[in-house]
Amino acid sequence: MLRRLCIFWLWAAQVPLQALSGQPEPPGQPAPNPWLSEDAILVANNGIRVPLGRAAFVDPVNDLVLQTRPGDRCGVTVLDDGPPGRRPGRLSPEKFPCDFGPRDVKYTHYGSEIPAGHRVRLQLRYDTGGQSVVVPFTVEVEVVFARLELVAKNAPLSVRRPRGTSDAIDRSILDFAYDRESHKCGVTRLADGGRRPRYGRLLDGGKLAQMMDCDELTRAGVRYRHTSRGTFPDRDAVPMVAELRDRGGNVARREHFHLTVRIAGGRENTAPGPSLLAMMTMEVSQSAMTAFTPEMLAADDAESDPGDLLFNITSWPSLEEGYVVSTDDQNSPIASFYQRDLRDLKIAYKPPSRDADADVIFQLEFQVLDPDGASSDPFAFTVVVKPMNWLAPALARNAGQLLYEGQSRPLTTDNLEIADADDLGAVSVRVLGGPRHGVLLVRGTRRDGFAAPDLAAGAVVYRHDGSDAYSDNVVLEMTDGRHHVDFLFPITVVPVDDEPPVVESNGGLVVFHGQTRAVPALALGATDVDSEDATVRFTVVPPFSDIGATLLRQSDAPEDPSSWKFNSEEEVYEKEVREWLQKDITDGNLFYRHVGPRVATAIADKVVFTLRDDNDPPNESGRVTFVIRVLPVDDMAPELHPGATLRMTVEEYELRPSRYRRAERVLRSAERRKGHVGCFSLQRRGQGGQNIPRRPVPDLVGEGPGRRSLGEHGPEEGLLGEDHFRRRRH
Repeated sequence: MLRRLCIFWLWAAQVPLQALSGQPEPPGQPAPNPWLSEDAILVANNGIRVPLGRAAFVDPVNDLVLQTRPGDRCGVTVLDDGPPGRRPGRLSPEKFPCDFGPRDVKYTHYGSEIPAGHRVRLQLRYDTGGQSVVVPFTVEVEVVFARLELVAKNAPLSVRRPRGTSDAIDRSILDFAYDRESHKCGVTRLADGGRRPRYGRLLDGGKLAQMMDCDELTRAGVRYRHTSRGTFPDRDAVPMVAELRDRGGNVARREHFHLTVRIAGGRENTAPGPSLLAMMTMEVSQSAMTAFTPEMLAADDAESDPGDLLFNITSWPSLEEGYVVSTDDQNSPIASFYQRDLRDLKIAYKPPSRDADADVIFQLEFQVLDPDGASSDPFAFTVVVKPMNWLAPALARNAGQLLYEGQSRPLTTDNLEIADADDLGAVSVRVLGGPRHGVLLVRGTRRDGFAAPDLAAGAVVYRHDGSDAYSDNVVLEMTDGRHHVDFLFPITVVPVDDEPPVVESNGGLVVFHGQTRAVPALALGATDVDSEDATVRFTVVPPFSDIGATLLRQSDAPEDPSSWKFNSEEEVYEKEVREWLQKDITDGNLFYRHVGPRVATAIADKVVFTLRDDNDPPNESGRVTFVIRVLPVDDMAPELHPGATLRMTVEEYELRPSRYRRAERVLRSAERRKGHVGCFSLQRRGQGGQNIPRRPVPDLVGEGPGRRSLGEHGPEEGLLGEDHFRRRRH
């Protein structure tokens, strides 16, 4: 991995706090503070190395070195968004101080072998003495392909026909290596926003919605059912995570992995390729950073989302020819990028600083990969660097724009300055592409161009649309009528915590009468685009349930035991709560307990809650309902019907169907409850009407369903079972 010192945007170093907040700047700004330079704050950014499917802590001495002066404030925000299925891993927490410790920040990889790296977007904010600097930058993550230790075996499942069902997961498919005497192993599905599995579903009865014992998984008969219609690929994948805990409940190891499913009759994954509609060439000015546009570079794939295609730069002449950058970090060369970044105009060619007297022509070599790892053949992309024309308009400054989410700010000569040797007043600027997340206004009206004097007058304004996009880009062309120069103008958006958390999963829960069951993340979960998900707070609001309770449980002794009770049967501490955090759900500490009366049929309980983030004041969501289905439990012994005499008088050779049906109903009710039958005494009459003596029958209850014993006590008396009554009735 490329290890380098980061050099960050010069324009960001002198942004006063008042300008960021949208307040008018006071006259006579203080002199630039040397502590607000990038070199003083961001000392080194050497990237992170993480093993496949595992986590690695960020070392504040070797990986990411940030320096904060005493009394100043400095914090970093992680800008990566989207569910786990859209990214190979996650850097957490989403916000952390610049002076973080050696075990405060970690990167967790989700177990996919594609891609082999991850570029994490971050924003640093430093405040001191009434001034502030916002620095966007990226951290490169390298995935080290090391063998998993807890997951000892991971073989693919096979579906033998379209829309068929696989064999059950057993130890020939998944196996786990750990000390079963001292540790417990659990496994569950990874909540990834519903992106995988794409073409089927697991038949697990909801067991994998929460942590399931690893050995139990291999005996539970869990299968995969293919459900996709039409054309489909020949494989699918189920993201999972295995967790090892010691006797104290502490996590000793956690490993993410993908369970592969092979589907017979599916179409083999075809490799992506360069689009025939793309020009595969670009012409750039030696003095301007120029964007790659979808018209210049694009790729197609039959099975994948086009935005998920990954471009790898496999061959580059030298850094003397310039380099490819992302507007998320303009001064760090990149070797790969997604097609969705191309569509957002984030990818640009940055020319070298040396001058040239003639056109410089060279070729880049690209390779495209889809999410399943299929790659195209290498293909060439031609770059033509035009020498500087002293008669053409030129960029004297292109520092980009910085503003808060939803804010409007004018473009001034501090961030975009145009020069022309002939007549600056004749220079006009036209929008060729973008912006994607805002609009350009000229004197209050939306337009596709402006004149150079409009910049000096402050008449050109960029207005952000308030979306959760942390950058925007505009491709501009400046011309004096004879010469044309294209360039990319980057816009950095500082996020504002102005949105409440939202429910990410709300699948409900099924419990039996009197049962206590964990609420897994797949059944209930929340996320917040502006805050750390773990700090999202659930608050139960009226009407409160009178038949159920929400509990927090933990095996370790709590710091304040006064509000907790110790459950000696299960050896856990627990307390009833009406507030909990998303972290409690993720850690498996939130439980629901049915405390209502016995139910004869299934009923529904409801927990109504709101969500709040950790902002000051907090952003609060609307009311959300979580539904729990309560099933009855057959745990009561059978009883005789109050009207049953356990005695019948029958004339010899006579049938009494109504009475037998009555007895059958009594007996069948008993059998249905516990498989028992009652004891009957039959009195037979002779042809003359006299009663025939009978032998006494002891009080006896049958042991099995349908048991009959007429022959044991004679044909006239004995135990009558369900099968006997069925034969007599028919």
